[in-house]
Amino acid sequence: MNIKIFIGAIFVMANLANVSTAAPGDVALGLKAGTLGLGLELTVEAADQVNVRFGGNYFKINTEVDVEDNDYDLEDNTYTSAEVGVLNADAGFKSVAPYLGIGWGNPLRDDSDWSFMVDLGVIFAGKPSLDITSTGGTLSNDPTLLADIAQTELEFNDSDELKYLKYYPVLSVGLNYRF
Repeated sequence: MNIKIFIGAIFVMANLANVSTAAPGDVALGLKAGTLGLGLELTVEAADQVNVRFGGNYFKINTEVDVEDNDYDLEDNTYTSAEVGVLNADAGFKSVAPYLGIGWGNPLRDDSDWSFMVDLGVIFAGKPSLDITSTGGTLSNDPTLLADIAQTELEFNDSDELKYLKYYPVLSVGLNYRF
């Protein structure tokens, strides 16, 4: 998730917590961790026995693989390491995606200000997109290499090879405090 969206979600949650119409016990703030990374969640009482939750998560994977003296086949052309230089491939997903899940734990229960929660569900993330860049190579700005990279990105983005990644499993645990 984009850090700006995460900060924006925290700002919205902080302002919702200050709603003057909320009675004591109608609002809870929680910290959670799971397959979506670290998150912050605000729970408000919408009606008797009905809660609404607003939340955001931050999760980033960054993996670097150093490959030297390798040839790269892009489309019908073969390029050496010296020609492409540093080849970066960035696979990304939507920063906001729908979620369907089931959870255990009620942050607004009356018997304690502290509560524990568990969620299990799925994010409908959509297919990943690929962005490839070449820097520092003798052909990094060459129109043929750039066209081959653009065609490789297009073929990847149009393929169904990674369609199983459209659905991301979610398991999270959290600790909430009721105000």
